[in-house]
Amino acid sequence: MKMQKFFLTLALFLSIVHFLSAQKVGGNRLSPISVRPPSCATVYELPNYQGRSASYCEAGVFQAPFSVKSMRVPAGFEVYSTNAGDCFGGMIHTQSISEMNQCSKGNMIAILAIPSTKPIEITLRDISYTIHNNDCKRMFGTVGVSLTFQDLGLVAFGIGETDGGYNLVNWEKGPARNIVGNNTSPNYLNITKSVRIDPRIWTKCKVNIYANLGSAHKGCDLCTDFTWDVKMPSPQTYSTNLEAAMTLYAPANGATQPMPTSRYAFDNRHSAVLYVGFRRL
Repeated sequence: MKMQKFFLTLALFLSIVHFLSAQKVGGNRLSPISVRPPSCATVYELPNYQGRSASYCEAGVFQAPFSVKSMRVPAGFEVYSTNAGDCFGGMIHTQSISEMNQCSKGNMIAILAIPSTKPIEITLRDISYTIHNNDCKRMFGTVGVSLTFQDLGLVAFGIGETDGGYNLVNWEKGPARNIVGNNTSPNYLNITKSVRIDPRIWTKCKVNIYANLGSAHKGCDLCTDFTWDVKMPSPQTYSTNLEAAMTLYAPANGATQPMPTSRYAFDNRHSAVLYVGFRRL
């Protein structure tokens, strides 16, 4: 009797399983649950994604375990490396590469961003300059921003006007600029660029504010040729750690304030401070 009950129970269980497997849920039959592996950037030893491989699923700076000849870059990833031997071309890559020049074993690879990485904004908010008269506002030259990574041999990439470019501004001589005198809360220029750098590697990253500026003064009160140029004797760069800048000037609570650079000297009468803003998006 017990054995008969057992077989009846087993038959009932199997019929229920068969019934459920034949049902449709939302127009689709029930199917086994599959777990996808996490999305990762993967480098390969041979072209066309062949040979040994190594995958990087999180942001960070890594060492290539072998010579790299191809690379898969899933959507949302941004990969950068040194330009040694034209390894990655010294560019940020957001798409896969089926064949590349040999990237030697031991070359440093940076996963700058993964799909969850949100952009940050870096903004030239204003230039506080010594202004004696309107000629002082006739500023020319360039201001640029680059990022460097200690683990990449301090190789820099720009986040300026073009992909890989550095300049936020590139002013020609002549026109007066909308700059101010000493101002503790500048907000006149607002020239903004965004970049995706994962917070996990902010501490490894330096942000560099490059300036090579001058102002075109007239040689005399009635002159029109602006031949008396006041300019920096050489380009100057102010650098700071990205994590420190984001903590001080773009805290998580959203209360932002501009970061002043050190004072850039032009001559014994003129100098400038650049105000740079940071913002989490």
